[in-house]
Amino acid sequence: MAAHRLGFTRVPAPYGDPAADDALATDVAAGREAPLNRMHDYLAARTSFFDRVVVAAIDRGVPLMEQSHTEIARCFAGLAQELTRNDVETKRATWSLFKTV
Repeated sequence: MAAHRLGFTRVPAPYGDPAADDALATDVAAGREAPLNRMHDYLAARTSFFDRVVVAAIDRGVPLMEQSHTEIARCFAGLAQELTRNDVETKRATWSLFKTV
């Protein structure tokens, strides 16, 4: 995945640290080159989608909580928090989906 991400165009934002993201991906890729195939295309589309969703949410002021999970789980955790803001029982059940065992 890291080797693939190195070639992806990322969504610009006035926050974050793109250089640190690239340095991490470079380190994890360890010199491997990603093959340009259907998986590469899928990962590019997926990364672009989540970049747009997360940047748009942050720009709207939606709190995104880092749960030390994958990008997908973090996105859904923030969405779950927003959707269940005033419902304690639903919130408790929803958050349990994102806990690590």
